[in-house]
Amino acid sequence: MIGAASHWSRQRNTAEGRGIPQNVRVDSFDSQARRELYARSAVVVVPLYDVDFQAGVTTILEAMAMAKPVVVTRSQGQIDIVRIAARRPVGPSPASAR
Repeated sequence: MIGAASHWSRQRNTAEGRGIPQNVRVDSFDSQARRELYARSAVVVVPLYDVDFQAGVTTILEAMAMAKPVVVTRSQGQIDIVRIAARRPVGPSPASAR
């Protein structure tokens, strides 16, 4: 499920005209429909363009309010709401190499 076409965005729905798989739905959702989607979701993913305003903030806060883990693209506009998760090295940990 891809929620695109925000009522507040000046940008067009960038998912339109893309090769979307048949099992994926792209749509705009009202408040009630978004709550139902969050309730059914294990994780909410918010891919963002790197802009200097808080794009995606409503979705991020609503998902967090419903206790859903949120994955967000790093963006200049999301430095106050989202923090970067600790980065772990790829591969075996030093303790397991002994």
